[in-house]
Amino acid sequence: MNAVLLTLEATQGAAAGRTVIVRDGQTVQVGRSRWADLCLDEDPQLSEVHFELQCDWKGCRIRDLQSASGTFVNDAKVDVAPLQSGDSVVAGTTTFTVSIEGEDQAAGELVAGAEGAAAPTAPAAVYCRDLDWSEPAQQLLQEDLPPADYLDRLIAADLLPDAVRFLAAWLPKPAAVAWACGCVRSVLGESLGPSDQAALDAAEAWAAEPEESKRRAAEAAAETCQYTGPAASVALAAFWSEGSLAPPDLAPVPPPETATAKAVTGALMTAAPCGDPRQTPQRYRAFLDAGKLAEKGLSPT
Repeated sequence: MNAVLLTLEATQGAAAGRTVIVRDGQTVQVGRSRWADLCLDEDPQLSEVHFELQCDWKGCRIRDLQSASGTFVNDAKVDVAPLQSGDSVVAGTTTFTVSIEGEDQAAGELVAGAEGAAAPTAPAAVYCRDLDWSEPAQQLLQEDLPPADYLDRLIAADLLPDAVRFLAAWLPKPAAVAWACGCVRSVLGESLGPSDQAALDAAEAWAAEPEESKRRAAEAAAETCQYTGPAASVALAAFWSEGSLAPPDLAPVPPPETATAKAVTGALMTAAPCGDPRQTPQRYRAFLDAGKLAEKGLSPT
């Protein structure tokens, strides 16, 4: 699976030198408010949440979030626009420069590297930010360690909850949600009630086609479950993936970037001991085997 890594660096303005990194499956919001993933309160001309950046299998793009002064790519005002390395983005009084790894510079499409080599992959440390790890897991993490190697180290050390947590953060959000749905179904099966089934169905629908109406439907399904249980957590993982946590008619309140990974982790850690807690380690390993297939873009079935 080719990895895409977008770096947006403020090169002019009061926020010059500030940088944000966006990886595959991420949506990152930029503005002057603390609600933004990258808060640039140095620039008073930015809206509270001014624009968002998103990278996935389709490429990288920028979306203006109904900002007061607009978002400009290469001097053109945009609502939504694809991004390529070297593009200039202006928002408020800040100018940003775009750099993308894993992108065909001419066409802006995801490709393999030179001579068929895989595009560069972000190190495991990128996926570990802002998450809680056990001390042994932190000790295993080394600079520039590839994600697959770190996952293997966690499993070999029998740090299975940490391995689940890492895989939930490493997978692109739709893949993480689909993975969690399959794992929850594998454990709870026929014991799932109608509301839980509906929550998993809604989460899977969003994972298959991550669009706003399906994201909102996942939140409604979680509410029907009273926001309780593994299925509700998976539905919330879909809802917390991007966009706003507030109703559509209110000012956007973006979710934390790690919210989906944390909800997926919570769902799996709640599901694993259900029924017979003695099976928890085996279930974790089954979850991880399925997750490895999901990371490679393969179906566990």
